[in-house]
Amino acid sequence: MVMGNASGSRDGGEGPSRVNNFEEYSDGYVEESMAQTPSLFFTSQYPGEPLPRPAEALPQHTVFNRNVHDEKLMRAKISWNHGGRQVAITGSWDNWETRELLQSIGNDFFIVKLLPSGLYQYRFIVDGCLMCAPDLPWVYDNSGSAYNILDLQECISELPQHLEKFEPPPSPPSSYDNRLLSEDDFSKPPLEVPPQLQESFLNKPSSSNNGDQSSPMPRPSQLNHLHIQNQIGGEFFALSATRRFHTKFVTTRLKDKAAFRRFLPVVSITLLGVFLLMFLLRFNSSSNFVTPPSDDFDEVSIRSGSRSHVRQILSLPKQTELSVQLEKRNQMPPRNLDLYPSLAKDHITIVLYVHNRPQYLKVAVDSLSRVVGINETLLIVSHDGFFEEMNKVVEGIRFCQVKQIFAPYSPHVFPNSFPGASSTDCKGKDDAKAKHCKGTPDQYGNHRSPKIVSLKHHWWWMMNTVWDGLKETKDHNGHILFIEEDHYIYPNAYRNLQILTELKPHKCPHCYAANLAPCNVNAKGEGWDSLIAERMGNVGYTFNRTVWRKIHKKSSEFCFFDEYNWDITMWATVYPSFGNPVFTLRGPRTSAVHFGKCGLHQGQGEAKTCIDNGMVNFDVEEIDKVANINSDWEVQVFKNQPGYQAGFKGWGGWGDKRDHQLCLSFAQMYHS
Repeated sequence: MVMGNASGSRDGGEGPSRVNNFEEYSDGYVEESMAQTPSLFFTSQYPGEPLPRPAEALPQHTVFNRNVHDEKLMRAKISWNHGGRQVAITGSWDNWETRELLQSIGNDFFIVKLLPSGLYQYRFIVDGCLMCAPDLPWVYDNSGSAYNILDLQECISELPQHLEKFEPPPSPPSSYDNRLLSEDDFSKPPLEVPPQLQESFLNKPSSSNNGDQSSPMPRPSQLNHLHIQNQIGGEFFALSATRRFHTKFVTTRLKDKAAFRRFLPVVSITLLGVFLLMFLLRFNSSSNFVTPPSDDFDEVSIRSGSRSHVRQILSLPKQTELSVQLEKRNQMPPRNLDLYPSLAKDHITIVLYVHNRPQYLKVAVDSLSRVVGINETLLIVSHDGFFEEMNKVVEGIRFCQVKQIFAPYSPHVFPNSFPGASSTDCKGKDDAKAKHCKGTPDQYGNHRSPKIVSLKHHWWWMMNTVWDGLKETKDHNGHILFIEEDHYIYPNAYRNLQILTELKPHKCPHCYAANLAPCNVNAKGEGWDSLIAERMGNVGYTFNRTVWRKIHKKSSEFCFFDEYNWDITMWATVYPSFGNPVFTLRGPRTSAVHFGKCGLHQGQGEAKTCIDNGMVNFDVEEIDKVANINSDWEVQVFKNQPGYQAGFKGWGGWGDKRDHQLCLSFAQMYHS
């Protein structure tokens, strides 16, 4: 693919990356350089009832001129439920001076803050990286940094008024112990039943008069009560459980005059039913997620069995008729099942990433037809939208199982609205305020070009769909090979790749992938009697699900980096965030060649359209027709290769917030 600066300038300049890494948690905190990459996941925050804490001394926030000792404090529970080994928080409540660790329960983290009324900004520090959440209230400052917002102004509780009048049961702490009960204990009168159990809360109106603008009270609460007393005719047992979710209350009360133990199975089943009911109530209730507003978006809720306690909301464009049809086509089974009813047990799935260059695709398909072992595997062709001539080329494939998938949110599928070109979009270096147009410019002042951003969108959608969305591959535990429409694949490529993936754990355990070609697309290989470990290239790269999971965890780094090329984004920000060099293993001779002359964004119908009839003439040597990798070879490691240095900010073309949000939605759509 052709890479370049969308703005016409290659002067990236020096500057901080969009993620600040802390070498150690105890190191000094950088106040002025907040991390500029919001994280993907975050749960809601719940302001609570104001608490009078006159004796508590809190740091004084700059917005207050009076002493906080005279103010009422409010509870705000802030949670992080999406992984990480260590999570901390820092905020404007103390001028960003301290970092507080969140308490962990399993994979979840939370902290309860006691703060005066006010508006606060805060960030999370997850495993040393400053992050914020785009699906909660957030703002950008003048420098482009994003912060989450905690609004504790005029916070009014939703709890019913009469709950505030309840007093705790008159039982001092000294009355609680763990001694065994005696017969004398049963002769005593029963303790007072908590008044909460005698009060019916169901369908009682809330005292809040703020409507939808009020802050939500803590979602779940539970009160259990076991009551035992003597009754005429035998002992009396009662077990009550009251559970509240928002303003819905469910009370279960079990009574029996006979021995309680006889009915223990019934009690267990009933309680299990109550828990199930509460689970369903929580599962179906709405959470207050906030996303940047846009007229071109609607909200799509997708539930996840593995993370059913979280209801994610994705911001996806309103689908056109063609978009809906393409999604349905993506569900169709592979073709040629009558010719190739089964796949080899150790097969490596091949994914062909294509756009709209049919003259190139014909060459790539012809080369694949000559690959030894191609009939043992599945070929997936991922289209950037729908183009009839491209579709016909793929429908003519008969040499293996083949499945077509079409990016349903490609800009090419939306001719009059985002992510395509809209009449209300800003163009070039337009001033959005002056021209009343939509769009956020990149770091060079240029607004988005749909044909350019489609490259990155398509690749990211394809990766998420292949690894996590398609029934044919979402449970595939082996390697997957990725190639493009302007790659010529040698006949020995598949067999060589099988050898490389088998040798990689032993010969190069620190290698993330295997490649068919050198990182330098113009090189044909060294011809040595050794294997090569070098920087991962973009021609014929192969990796497994473990590596994909590492990439997927860096969704925010990928989606917010101002660079329209997916491969430069990976090299400049995703791979470096792994912490170790990302090496790939390959042979000393190339098994794939990049032959394209026209870039992907040098589109049709333009005045300077690139002309290339796709005529190529490869003289494949006999040695390249059979596997030519020796398992006894040693590995030569190329350590000091040229790359993108720290501080590289990208060539631009990817500054629009709508593209960032769509990219994040692709990362969530199979996990929400």
